[in-house]
Amino acid sequence: MIYSGMYAHVSTVLLTVFTLAGIVVSFMLIQKSAHIHNHAADRMCGLIKEHGCDTVLKQKASTFFGLFGWSEVGMAYFSITLLVLLVFPSQIHHLALINACCVPFSFWSVWYQKYRAKSWCTLCLTVQCLLWCQFGCYLAGGWWHGLDIDVNIFLVGAAYVAALLGLNRLMPSLERKTDD
Repeated sequence: MIYSGMYAHVSTVLLTVFTLAGIVVSFMLIQKSAHIHNHAADRMCGLIKEHGCDTVLKQKASTFFGLFGWSEVGMAYFSITLLVLLVFPSQIHHLALINACCVPFSFWSVWYQKYRAKSWCTLCLTVQCLLWCQFGCYLAGGWWHGLDIDVNIFLVGAAYVAALLGLNRLMPSLERKTDD
């Protein structure tokens, strides 16, 4: 971050903070999905509605294509975003594009929680808010200018997929440990 001069831009500093927050919240969601007790996650989940996160996470729609939990998708997204941001800061334009592709999901998530699940997952809503905060940082920082779609966006996309597949393979071992 220092070498690339990212500390000099308020947008990239805030982007890093929001991304780190996304990792923390996604980790709490993974713990909730794996039935691992976390006092902080339980307290946060009860802010809007008691057991709201549990209700939402039990829904069939809490998985992507029935294969990946949305908590896994969030962890992969925020982790790879942080990695690319810190190690390959020149790819920030591609991160902005990928974030813009993720933002519409927030509308569906809020709609689903309100009308289908009829319950609110505070952690899920926090993730949606963080996606929008990231979007604002990309927009305010001017990271859309100079966007050139090249092979690197596919490499970044492959990193997201690899992280998601890795997390998906790890989840059953987390759940098994909690059954003991």
